[in-house]
Amino acid sequence: MADPLFFSHDAQKGYARRSSEEQHMAYGKESEVELPRQDIGSSARQTELFQSRPLARYVSRLLPVVRKALAHVVCEWEATMDEQNRLTKTKEQWAKARRGGEEREVFYEGDARLPPGQHLVETFPVLDLGFKPEVPLSEWSLTIGGFVTTPVTWTWEQFLAQPQFKDLSDFHCVTSWSRFDNEWEGVSFKHILSVVKPLSSAKFVLFKSFDDYTTNLPLEACDDQDVLLTYKWNGKPLTKEHGGPVRVIVPKRYAWKGAKWVKEIAFSDKDEKGFWEVRGYSNSAFPWENDRYG
Repeated sequence: MADPLFFSHDAQKGYARRSSEEQHMAYGKESEVELPRQDIGSSARQTELFQSRPLARYVSRLLPVVRKALAHVVCEWEATMDEQNRLTKTKEQWAKARRGGEEREVFYEGDARLPPGQHLVETFPVLDLGFKPEVPLSEWSLTIGGFVTTPVTWTWEQFLAQPQFKDLSDFHCVTSWSRFDNEWEGVSFKHILSVVKPLSSAKFVLFKSFDDYTTNLPLEACDDQDVLLTYKWNGKPLTKEHGGPVRVIVPKRYAWKGAKWVKEIAFSDKDEKGFWEVRGYSNSAFPWENDRYG
């Protein structure tokens, strides 16, 4: 029996158009049989023939439903991206104009806890890049590496197995609000340093998040009594909106230096600027110096 791959070009086209019975009779006899051709005419006629088949009718009915569903998903995605881009561009413009806090010089007489340009709130406002990653605890992990002696990767259970640390501190957002007396619970950065043992050449730390956000700090800023990776706020699990499962808290810097949804900590001998730092915001971010922009 002849291999159909070796049929002539015309024979292959004709062979594909015949019924299974014709194909069986003619198989291997391309030199003896003149293979018929079927002229199905215009594209309209092709569509009519296609839709006359049961599967084709099913697909034709299904396509509008699929298109509508996909259009809804695309619209939601575009709306999210538009909102994210608008927020980023707005904050970039603030940085270029060096505004976004200074115009609200709110002071409370006798309250030395409120940095310049800040106002006190009792709520906990939510600010992010427009995307809040959903990170199941079964899939969460924290990788700590770079210029360290003992790199580690902790699962959620391993993270909870570390010595627990509680701290009470104030929270200062660069957008001009502050919240006093926040109770955090988690793992202190000093404990992390004792585990991974940074090399003497390590001078900086880069934090990376599940939403691809990054921010940087000098190692000496992280090696402080009140810096921690927290999973609880005021006695309750940290919500996704506020950076849960785990976020970084650095009370002596503006809050953008404390990465939400943290997934990686990298020690380095070089200072690599993070997301907002390359977009015009201060590399040091000291609230008491009104140090908002670079």
